[in-house]
Amino acid sequence: MNFMDGKMKKIMAAVVVLSALILASCGTSQDSNGWYSDFNAAKKAAKAKNKEILFFVNSDSDVPGSENGVRAVLSKEFVDSVKSDFVCVHFDFTDLQSVFGVAENSEISSREQKNLEKRRSLLNSQFKVADFYGIRETPVLNILSKEGYFISEINCEFNSDSIEGFSSLLKLEADEISKFNKKVAATKKGSKTEKIDAIDVLFEEAADVHKLALYDLLKKAVSMDSKNSSGKIGKYLFQIAHTDAYDKLLEQDFAGALKIYEKCAENKYMTPEYAQSLYFMCAELASKIPNVDSEDVISYMRQSVQAAPESELVPQIQQYIEFMENSIAAEKNSALEETSEKSPE
Repeated sequence: MNFMDGKMKKIMAAVVVLSALILASCGTSQDSNGWYSDFNAAKKAAKAKNKEILFFVNSDSDVPGSENGVRAVLSKEFVDSVKSDFVCVHFDFTDLQSVFGVAENSEISSREQKNLEKRRSLLNSQFKVADFYGIRETPVLNILSKEGYFISEINCEFNSDSIEGFSSLLKLEADEISKFNKKVAATKKGSKTEKIDAIDVLFEEAADVHKLALYDLLKKAVSMDSKNSSGKIGKYLFQIAHTDAYDKLLEQDFAGALKIYEKCAENKYMTPEYAQSLYFMCAELASKIPNVDSEDVISYMRQSVQAAPESELVPQIQQYIEFMENSIAAEKNSALEETSEKSPE
């Protein structure tokens, strides 16, 4: 009986892997219900069709009781009801345990292994996008512009299976979508000053987690205002550095991210407060680098203090510096005592 149970588990694992092939093969096209699984393909389609993006994510950690709502949203009937206005993209994280839980030495065929690797690759790319947009709970239904800028999150409990109900919620966002698109359009009209002012409206209204997606607009603002006539370039460079460092941090390339932040902190248009934050982030990142010299970490903290000596954060940073200096001194004293004990009398 136990033997058969084991065999059945292996068979079921193989079935899961094979089913993943179907999902993985849809990476650059729509599934039978009209959902994209490849975000870049969806964004390309949205630009070509001049439509917004409906971004839906669900997972094996969905809020209890949301099953009916998830089913309704994923249905062809729902997609058909909204496809005149939206390009629909769906990230399905419900198979994480089966995909990433398969041991390397599992008895699966080379074909199944290849399919498994394809599914893992797709999931990893989707993880990055979901994290980029700050998705922490599922299910979640977001509206993005065709450029990929965040517009709004649809507030719903997903405890209903009413397709008409979900479609109606999207219709209620029409005014918000229209207003947002007018703001984006304003970034392309008028003088350089007017364009930068329009970009600044989007930047200031966006939540911190959604500023990452404004990367191309911020780069545009910096290129239009090379002498910082607007006085806004420092904060844009600060956000650009965050976005540039994002991929480095995902790969745990702390040294690479540190270089990006340090270069940004040294920019002549960086404000003292932003420079202080950047140098402190450099200190945090330096502390994560293997075999780093503690003095390097302290040096970045001192630069953080020097950048904005009157900042309210200085006392806290000084405490960190004092703590690290005391720790270094204690380690040196301990080493000296140990050496002394080992020395012959």
